[in-house]
Amino acid sequence: MPEIIPPSEDSIYIEGDSVVYPFDVKEYTIKNAFGGEWILSGTKARIISQNEGKVTIEITSGRSGAVSLLYRRKDEEDVVLDITIESL
Repeated sequence: MPEIIPPSEDSIYIEGDSVVYPFDVKEYTIKNAFGGEWILSGTKARIISQNEGKVTIEITSGRSGAVSLLYRRKDEEDVVLDITIESL
């Protein structure tokens, strides 16, 4: 199993689970950034609630797959967390 290296204290990243299961509800937080909006790629999940610093998503698919959670700021590179949906 590869070693997991935690992000440095000043790096910009999305904090939350990168492996989820069908119909999970999960909360994610942006670290060290502000002024952006949350975007969810794909059709296997939806955003339930969001504010500038946090987002809550629901996995709407009963099948395995993947989605990407993005925190987008104007004139800045997107912060991306790839989320894997594993089967039950």
